[in-house]
Amino acid sequence: MTLTRQQLYKIEDQLEQLVPNLDAYNYYQLLGVDPQARDDMIAYTCNLRVAEYERIRADKRCTASLFQNLGALLERLEEARRILLDAALRAEYHQWLNAGHTRHWGANAKPREKEQRDEFIEEAARDLERKL
Repeated sequence: MTLTRQQLYKIEDQLEQLVPNLDAYNYYQLLGVDPQARDDMIAYTCNLRVAEYERIRADKRCTASLFQNLGALLERLEEARRILLDAALRAEYHQWLNAGHTRHWGANAKPREKEQRDEFIEEAARDLERKL
């Protein structure tokens, strides 16, 4: 199905409102699924959204602004997929949401890796202090 110019303009207007505020949405809100959704439902919904947005991006009439905003949205969807389809990361994300946070973790945030990095830095600093 080919989109009309009117539809493309409407999508562009919607994304111009949404993309600057992406940080206000958690991954479940972004996908439009329940936090108790099964992995297969999350994967299916994510695949549908990605396919839809890629189809719009491929349209020759897609403006640079629309292309860029779709790119930001697709990046966030891939981030959501990575977090929500990894059982350990999803459990950490639920703990984070249950602690009262309402937003996503942030682009490319990997909580376990950040913890490990911080622990490594602290241990390296302690080792350096012992040597001095």
